[in-house]
Amino acid sequence: MKVAITGGICTGKTHIGSILKNMGFKVIDADAISRQVAGKKEKQIAGCFKDRCLSGDGNIDRKKLAQIIFNSEPDRRALEKILHPEIISAIGREMDRCRNERKKFVVIAPLIYEAGLENMFDKIVLVSCPEELQIERVAVRDKIGRDDALKIIRAQLSGAEKSARADYIIDTSKNKGETEKQVKRIFNELFKEDVNGQGN
Repeated sequence: MKVAITGGICTGKTHIGSILKNMGFKVIDADAISRQVAGKKEKQIAGCFKDRCLSGDGNIDRKKLAQIIFNSEPDRRALEKILHPEIISAIGREMDRCRNERKKFVVIAPLIYEAGLENMFDKIVLVSCPEELQIERVAVRDKIGRDDALKIIRAQLSGAEKSARADYIIDTSKNKGETEKQVKRIFNELFKEDVNGQGN
């Protein structure tokens, strides 16, 4: 069973990943893979965005880069063109490794729909919360104002669009105990006849 967990920024994907690790799943984190790929592609990224994304020491300033891509769709597309092919290949390799080792696994990736990766998976689980709560979480985490938080959120597909396409939805607007109940119910159901995570 090949399952992906997706959702917008600050909807609770990391917490759900922790629950799944405690349940014995291997969690393949697309954000962690993305950071590794970006590190290897620094020269290419710097060449694409030039001085706009560099800090005083000549290295990539990730906050500056975030501002660039969340304020310009063409710039965001340019960065995705650099990073996405290698990220997708790395996710595929990790999935193959888990299946060969007969491990249950999930992939946590925020841009499943935006990157057109739906066909890589048997089921997609959406992590969701009301937009106002999401705005509050982003603003607190990144120490930014409401308008900037909303700009980041709106750079991705809306929650309604994702909800219409997901197989399961986890609502993280309540307490952590309630979130854990939802995770256990969904993943026990998904893997009850697929104990080795072999998928189709």
